[in-house]
Amino acid sequence: MLEILVVLGILSAVLVLAVPRIGQNKNNLKKIMREMTVLGKEIRHHARLKNRTYRLVMEMPEKGAHTYYVESADGPVFSRSQKVLDAEKNLDENNKPKDPFQKDTAIIKKDRELPSTLFFGKVETAERDEVVTEGVAYVYFMPSGLVEQALIQVTDKKDVTWTIIFNPLTGQSDIIEKGVDMRDLRK
Repeated sequence: MLEILVVLGILSAVLVLAVPRIGQNKNNLKKIMREMTVLGKEIRHHARLKNRTYRLVMEMPEKGAHTYYVESADGPVFSRSQKVLDAEKNLDENNKPKDPFQKDTAIIKKDRELPSTLFFGKVETAERDEVVTEGVAYVYFMPSGLVEQALIQVTDKKDVTWTIIFNPLTGQSDIIEKGVDMRDLRK
């Protein structure tokens, strides 16, 4: 009988420690998705008011924390197509076009880091055929109020993946509590 009580005590201790972590991960995910939605609205408003092109930058290193921040450039600057980016890879450093974007701290003072249990699963935009799962991804916000159609997945790499989708005309974002692809949106 004493052994059963000891085993029950150990199991209850494990549950007490594990259950809050499971709930905390979902709460962190909800918080990040809300922040990204509000951030999208703020970036769009700044782009229109200041006649600048903004872009949301997501850094997704293979190892380490995933971060995001905001960059801006004067006037309208369009995202470069995959074809143009591939052509620029073959140019030497002197002939490559200079990037007009610089970090903008008016909206986000410093880079924001995702909690250690969350990652950007992938970033897809309508302008690019390539799905970004590592490296750096961008979502553009134009001075005219248009937003590059994009989806950003945030995941814990286990069982929870949520997607935020930016509407190109209204700049509004929708949160879907599952992982979707750009081709799913086109259907």
